[in-house]
Amino acid sequence: PWVNNVTSGTDLQAAMVNHINGVMGHFRGKIVYWDVVNEAFNDDGTRRSSVFQQRIGTGYIEAAFRAARAADPGAKLCYNDFNAEATNAKSNAIFAMVQDFKNRGVPIDCVGFQSHFIVNQIPSTLQANLQRFANLGVDVNITELDIRMPTPASTANLQAQATNFAGVVAAC
Repeated sequence: PWVNNVTSGTDLQAAMVNHINGVMGHFRGKIVYWDVVNEAFNDDGTRRSSVFQQRIGTGYIEAAFRAARAADPGAKLCYNDFNAEATNAKSNAIFAMVQDFKNRGVPIDCVGFQSHFIVNQIPSTLQANLQRFANLGVDVNITELDIRMPTPASTANLQAQATNFAGVVAAC
Protein backbone atom coordinates (compact mmCIF):
# COMPACT_ATOMS: atom_id res chain seq x y z
CA PRO A 1 0.00 0.00 0.00
CA TRP A 2 2.82 2.47 0.67
CA VAL A 3 3.79 2.38 -3.01
CA ASN A 4 0.36 3.71 -3.96
CA ASN A 5 0.92 6.67 -1.64
CA VAL A 6 4.04 7.82 -3.51
CA THR A 7 2.48 10.36 -5.86
CA SER A 8 5.52 11.70 -7.68
CA GLY A 9 6.98 9.64 -10.52
CA THR A 10 10.47 10.82 -9.56
CA ASP A 11 9.96 9.77 -5.95
CA LEU A 12 8.48 6.42 -7.01
CA GLN A 13 11.42 5.67 -9.30
CA ALA A 14 13.83 6.56 -6.47
CA ALA A 15 11.89 4.25 -4.12
CA MET A 16 11.98 1.48 -6.74
CA VAL A 17 15.73 1.82 -7.23
CA ASN A 18 16.26 1.98 -3.46
CA HIS A 19 14.24 -1.22 -3.04
CA ILE A 20 16.20 -2.99 -5.79
CA ASN A 21 19.49 -1.85 -4.23
CA GLY A 22 18.41 -2.95 -0.77
CA VAL A 23 17.09 -6.40 -1.65
CA MET A 24 19.60 -7.28 -4.36
CA GLY A 25 22.44 -5.75 -2.37
CA HIS A 26 21.52 -7.91 0.61
CA PHE A 27 21.61 -11.08 -1.51
CA ARG A 28 24.35 -9.95 -3.90
CA GLY A 29 26.25 -12.91 -5.31
CA LYS A 30 23.86 -15.45 -3.74
CA ILE A 31 21.00 -15.45 -6.27
CA VAL A 32 21.57 -16.72 -9.81
CA TYR A 33 18.35 -15.40 -11.42
CA TRP A 34 16.27 -12.40 -10.39
CA ASP A 35 12.77 -11.69 -11.69
CA VAL A 36 13.31 -7.96 -11.99
CA VAL A 37 9.90 -7.12 -13.45
CA ASN A 38 6.89 -9.41 -13.32
CA GLU A 39 3.60 -9.30 -15.26
CA ALA A 40 3.85 -5.85 -16.87
CA PHE A 41 1.78 -6.61 -19.99
CA ASN A 42 -1.91 -7.22 -20.66
CA ASP A 43 -2.98 -10.09 -22.90
CA ASP A 44 -3.57 -7.63 -25.77
CA GLY A 45 0.10 -6.53 -25.63
CA THR A 46 -0.49 -3.19 -23.94
CA ARG A 47 1.19 -2.26 -20.69
CA ARG A 48 -0.68 -3.09 -17.48
CA SER A 49 -1.86 -0.04 -15.61
CA SER A 50 0.36 -0.48 -12.56
CA VAL A 51 1.32 2.36 -10.25
CA PHE A 52 4.79 2.23 -11.86
CA GLN A 53 3.38 2.52 -15.39
CA GLN A 54 1.03 5.34 -14.33
CA ARG A 55 3.55 7.44 -12.42
CA ILE A 56 6.93 6.66 -13.98
CA GLY A 57 5.83 5.69 -17.50
CA THR A 58 7.07 3.13 -19.98
CA GLY A 59 10.70 3.61 -18.93
CA TYR A 60 10.23 2.05 -15.50
CA ILE A 61 11.06 -1.44 -16.77
CA GLU A 62 14.33 -0.29 -18.29
CA ALA A 63 15.16 1.68 -15.14
CA ALA A 64 14.52 -1.40 -13.00
CA PHE A 65 16.80 -3.58 -15.15
CA ARG A 66 19.59 -1.00 -15.14
CA ALA A 67 19.33 -0.63 -11.35
CA ALA A 68 19.32 -4.42 -10.95
CA ARG A 69 22.50 -4.83 -13.00
CA ALA A 70 24.23 -2.19 -10.90
CA ALA A 71 23.02 -3.83 -7.67
CA ASP A 72 24.19 -7.36 -8.58
CA PRO A 73 26.33 -7.43 -11.74
CA GLY A 74 26.77 -11.21 -11.67
CA ALA A 75 23.09 -12.17 -11.50
CA LYS A 76 20.92 -13.05 -14.49
CA LEU A 77 18.11 -10.53 -14.84
CA CYS A 78 14.69 -11.76 -15.99
CA TYR A 79 11.37 -10.49 -17.18
CA ASN A 80 8.57 -12.89 -16.11
CA ASP A 81 4.95 -13.18 -17.28
CA PHE A 82 1.97 -15.47 -17.88
CA ASN A 83 -0.15 -16.13 -21.02
CA ALA A 84 2.90 -15.45 -23.18
CA GLU A 85 3.81 -19.07 -23.94
CA ALA A 86 2.09 -19.02 -27.33
CA THR A 87 2.84 -16.63 -30.15
CA ASN A 88 0.20 -13.99 -29.44
CA ALA A 89 -0.20 -10.25 -28.85
CA LYS A 90 1.29 -10.45 -25.36
CA SER A 91 4.32 -12.53 -26.32
CA ASN A 92 4.87 -10.28 -29.35
CA ALA A 93 4.93 -7.20 -27.10
CA ILE A 94 7.35 -8.86 -24.68
CA PHE A 95 9.50 -10.03 -27.59
CA ALA A 96 9.61 -6.47 -28.99
CA MET A 97 10.64 -5.12 -25.58
CA VAL A 98 13.39 -7.73 -25.14
CA GLN A 99 14.63 -7.19 -28.70
CA ASP A 100 14.71 -3.42 -28.11
CA PHE A 101 16.55 -3.88 -24.81
CA LYS A 102 19.13 -6.18 -26.40
CA ASN A 103 19.63 -3.74 -29.31
CA ARG A 104 20.15 -0.79 -26.95
CA GLY A 105 22.28 -2.57 -24.37
CA VAL A 106 19.69 -2.62 -21.62
CA PRO A 107 20.69 -5.52 -19.35
CA ILE A 108 18.25 -8.40 -19.71
CA ASP A 109 19.39 -12.00 -19.55
CA CYS A 110 16.25 -14.12 -19.56
CA VAL A 111 12.52 -14.31 -19.99
CA GLY A 112 10.39 -16.42 -17.68
CA PHE A 113 7.17 -18.08 -18.78
CA GLN A 114 4.72 -18.94 -16.01
CA SER A 115 2.97 -21.68 -18.02
CA HIS A 116 -0.45 -22.11 -16.44
CA PHE A 117 -2.05 -24.61 -18.81
CA ILE A 118 -5.16 -26.75 -19.10
CA VAL A 119 -4.83 -30.44 -19.95
CA ASN A 120 -4.70 -30.98 -23.73
CA GLN A 121 -4.51 -27.22 -24.37
CA ILE A 122 -0.75 -26.69 -24.59
CA PRO A 123 -0.13 -23.97 -27.21
CA SER A 124 0.95 -25.42 -30.55
CA THR A 125 3.41 -22.52 -30.94
CA LEU A 126 5.11 -23.06 -27.56
CA GLN A 127 8.42 -24.40 -28.84
CA ALA A 128 8.68 -21.89 -31.70
CA ASN A 129 7.86 -19.05 -29.32
CA LEU A 130 10.49 -20.12 -26.78
CA GLN A 131 13.01 -20.49 -29.60
CA ARG A 132 12.45 -16.99 -30.96
CA PHE A 133 13.24 -15.58 -27.51
CA ALA A 134 16.32 -17.79 -27.22
CA ASN A 135 17.40 -16.51 -30.63
CA LEU A 136 17.58 -13.02 -29.09
CA GLY A 137 20.34 -14.30 -26.82
CA VAL A 138 18.36 -14.58 -23.60
CA ASP A 139 17.81 -17.62 -21.42
CA VAL A 140 14.28 -18.97 -21.53
CA ASN A 141 12.89 -20.26 -18.24
CA ILE A 142 9.68 -22.07 -17.42
CA THR A 143 9.24 -20.39 -14.05
CA GLU A 144 6.01 -22.13 -13.14
CA LEU A 145 4.28 -25.09 -14.73
CA ASP A 146 0.87 -26.40 -13.89
CA ILE A 147 -1.53 -28.30 -16.11
CA ARG A 148 -4.94 -28.32 -14.53
CA MET A 149 -7.81 -30.68 -15.30
CA PRO A 150 -11.39 -31.28 -14.21
CA THR A 151 -11.81 -33.06 -10.90
CA PRO A 152 -12.21 -35.73 -9.90
CA ALA A 153 -9.28 -36.67 -12.11
CA SER A 154 -9.95 -39.41 -14.62
CA THR A 155 -7.35 -41.93 -15.73
CA ALA A 156 -7.52 -40.41 -19.22
CA ASN A 157 -6.88 -36.90 -17.90
CA LEU A 158 -4.00 -38.06 -15.71
CA GLN A 159 -2.43 -39.78 -18.74
CA ALA A 160 -2.98 -36.68 -20.88
CA GLN A 161 -1.51 -34.48 -18.16
CA ALA A 162 1.62 -36.64 -18.01
CA THR A 163 1.93 -36.47 -21.80
CA ASN A 164 1.44 -32.69 -21.69
CA PHE A 165 4.16 -32.26 -19.03
CA ALA A 166 6.52 -34.35 -21.16
CA GLY A 167 5.66 -32.21 -24.20
CA VAL A 168 6.50 -28.99 -22.38
CA VAL A 169 9.81 -30.43 -21.19
CA ALA A 170 10.56 -31.60 -24.74
CA ALA A 171 9.82 -28.09 -26.05
CA CYS A 172 12.49 -26.77 -23.70
